[in-house]
Amino acid sequence: IDRLVAAAPATRDALFINLGDFFHSDSSANTTTRGTPVDVDGRATKIGNVALRCMIYAIDKLRAKHERVTVWNKPGNHDANAWRYLAAALNAYYHADSRVDVPVDPCKFSYMKFGKCLFASTHGDGLKIDNLSMIMATDRKEEWGGTEHRTWFIGHFHHKQVVKDLTGCTVEIARTLAGTDKWHHDSGYRSKGDMQAIVFDAEHGEIERHTCGVSML
Repeated sequence: IDRLVAAAPATRDALFINLGDFFHSDSSANTTTRGTPVDVDGRATKIGNVALRCMIYAIDKLRAKHERVTVWNKPGNHDANAWRYLAAALNAYYHADSRVDVPVDPCKFSYMKFGKCLFASTHGDGLKIDNLSMIMATDRKEEWGGTEHRTWFIGHFHHKQVVKDLTGCTVEIARTLAGTDKWHHDSGYRSKGDMQAIVFDAEHGEIERHTCGVSML
């Protein structure tokens, strides 16, 4: 966060997206939402506290540089319940701050129009990537017609990073920051982790990009 915030220009608006699976497990039983056992490091209460403090740190860094900060927390297939508590806690923490907006939105999809840009986000589980263009056009008819640069940001496919051009929009599949647990290691996943800061111009779309990988830390 420090590196990416320092690298990006001091724009008016910042959109900070938690793409889902922020929590590897969804309960003190150390399983995903559907009950798949996973490896964790620490008890659920400690993990929740660290997660909240990490998000507050990141939001405060963004708030110090940008006039307005919007935070999207998307439910993942690992943390379909835990994400609600994170979003609710952040919403309560910043409820009196007019410069920070943290919606607690149960909808799987989020949208934002920024000039001629239209942004959308979802975790990505249970969806066909090729359908995302039609989903955006159907959910946001007016914004679709009034924009030129349309981008989906999704997670879920942790093992690769892909930019896919569909009819009318682009899909960005982000890498994960999570370490590899036994199941993913045994299944052959060897993903590299990073975060990105992507700069969009209201008229021209993407104009700049910065990347910080886990190895750089």
